[in-house]
Amino acid sequence: MTTGGPTLWRVPDLPDHYLPRPEALAELTAALRREDARQVGITGAGGGTGNIAGSGTERKTGKHALFGMGGLGKSVLAAALCHEPSIQARYPDGIFWLAVGETPELLTLQASLARKLGDSVAFDDPLDGRKRLRKLLADKAVLVVLDDVWQSIHVDRLDVVGPRGCLLITTRDRRVLQSGAEHRLEVLAKSQALALLGHWVGQDAKALPQAAAEVAKACGRLPLALAIIGAMVRADELGWTDARNLLAEADLADLEARFPDYPYPSVLAAIEVSVHAMGEGERARYLDLAIFPEDEPIPEAALAILWGQHRLVAAKLRRLLGTLVARSLATRDQAGALRLHDLQRMYLQQRAGADLRCRHGQLVDAYLERYNAGIGRAEDDGYCFQWLPWHLAQAGRLGELANLLFDYDWLAAKLRATSVPALLADFDLLPADHRAGTDAHLVRDSVRLSSHVLADDPEQLPSQLIGRLGHFERPPAAPLATLLNKARGPHSHAWLEPRMASLIPSGGPLLRTLSGHVAAVNAVAVFGNGKRAISASDDNTLKLWDLDNGHILRSLEGHAKPVNAVAVVVDGKRAISASDDNTLKVWDLNNGHILRTLEGHTAAINAVVVFADDKLTISASRDKTLKVWDLDNGHLLRTLEGHADWVNAVAVVADGKLAISASRDKTLKVWDLDNG
Repeated sequence: MTTGGPTLWRVPDLPDHYLPRPEALAELTAALRREDARQVGITGAGGGTGNIAGSGTERKTGKHALFGMGGLGKSVLAAALCHEPSIQARYPDGIFWLAVGETPELLTLQASLARKLGDSVAFDDPLDGRKRLRKLLADKAVLVVLDDVWQSIHVDRLDVVGPRGCLLITTRDRRVLQSGAEHRLEVLAKSQALALLGHWVGQDAKALPQAAAEVAKACGRLPLALAIIGAMVRADELGWTDARNLLAEADLADLEARFPDYPYPSVLAAIEVSVHAMGEGERARYLDLAIFPEDEPIPEAALAILWGQHRLVAAKLRRLLGTLVARSLATRDQAGALRLHDLQRMYLQQRAGADLRCRHGQLVDAYLERYNAGIGRAEDDGYCFQWLPWHLAQAGRLGELANLLFDYDWLAAKLRATSVPALLADFDLLPADHRAGTDAHLVRDSVRLSSHVLADDPEQLPSQLIGRLGHFERPPAAPLATLLNKARGPHSHAWLEPRMASLIPSGGPLLRTLSGHVAAVNAVAVFGNGKRAISASDDNTLKLWDLDNGHILRSLEGHAKPVNAVAVVVDGKRAISASDDNTLKVWDLNNGHILRTLEGHTAAINAVVVFADDKLTISASRDKTLKVWDLDNGHLLRTLEGHADWVNAVAVVADGKLAISASRDKTLKVWDLDNG
């Protein structure tokens, strides 16, 4: 990245033996630089040719797709685009890389991006995370890369860019993109495949022997397979003839049977040839990598703990990592963490077979032995707090997982190292029917109730746990009692200890607290689907809330005085507010804009109701009148006069023909709206 350029977050470096593809790079660069670019896809479907720009209709959608096949180098091509100066200039607010994979932890991905953007608001549902990130990126010119996407729902949940941003998606499945424009990236041409092999061994492609051409053919001219074999020839572990023979001897039928979901066994054959050429110890350590989560960078510190049990000292560990990278069996990112291609991980998991659960347990044991004073006191190595509970679940050690969820030191350290959503996700690893499940879910729900506090200040965890869980008496030896005793300290930071269970407990009717207004809240309206609400406050604003997680979706600002009432149009797309500034405002809830201001009252407006047909609204005011308005154009249709004092409230009969008003003059009046 050039000095002064945009942030490149988690974008992989280009491999040492990167082979540029000028035509594909140029077409993709042109697509990404367009002002209306919203999605650009790189996929591995294979076959045919096409133009990425698409037709005129497709250009209007802002979507494009590039098609290829697995092992083709989609991620490398995406990384190359991120390093292009013209792309960095087009997206000056940052380029962000999210490794998605087949079964992503969407909340973890969203929370990590939110933290990078400087946001600490907690969310516990991917829809909420998407809404929050869209708010953070609403006016940003950013490129968000979704690497290795398997399902369109994941694109939907990670589609977080605003009108100035764009998604770059890599996937094997063109259906993920839902785009009509195509550019099909094929396997390398014969000359390109030979050029890549020549690059690996430091020779001109024209000087390579015939056996090298046969190797290229056996590798399916796929970059990943070519890189693996080229690395072996470069290291003098194989000659071209040996490589050709070993690839020819590979049992492709067996590989196809073992990997039925992957139709290109030549890549797997190349991996197998390279793995078989390893020494026994190196091969065993490589197989250990099968346990790590898909697309998750593996820090060197985590590998040092895992392989420390094999007396693999730092120098030997780095040498082994260097060997794996040199063989193209793994890569290392900018932070030095090891990364596996999904085909490499798939191969390792299949080879590990029934030993996979045991290998998960070995990593857990290595961490527990390393931090025998308590895993909650572990160093934050960028992996332990993020993934140890998952490894416990994968190892089938649910009892130990439950113990971890009642370990105060662990909860506090996890919260400091990650986020509230990440902590909540750990509790979901424990089955509800586990013997500790009921109490564990009480702890989880307490953390959720406290999320608006803990997101801003994790050090309030002891106060929140004691204040919410002290209602639930347990025997002193019970895990919940142990957790509360530990929460009472001592702690290294100042905190307030509740002398009694003073906060509303989990398990009761209160689900969460919505905080965000800075003055009294006067009114609230709930949407028909029960998932959103909108509030009106003396702080002159309205706030749109997501009821599932308590997040503010947007604040509506425009009134000059306190807002007294609010009503939601049945379609859920608009709301009408009534204020002390003598006006009503109609809001577009999709973007928070004011559609129109309704003026006509001469005093503060106390109430507003929308008719069932979404066409009319009626307001009640301190000027002693009611007014009926046309919502579509804001015209005043009629004024209802008859009260001797303020009109405080109004209701409309379902058929829209009658209205009932309530006044400070101690009367209610029934109005025939057909004649006023």
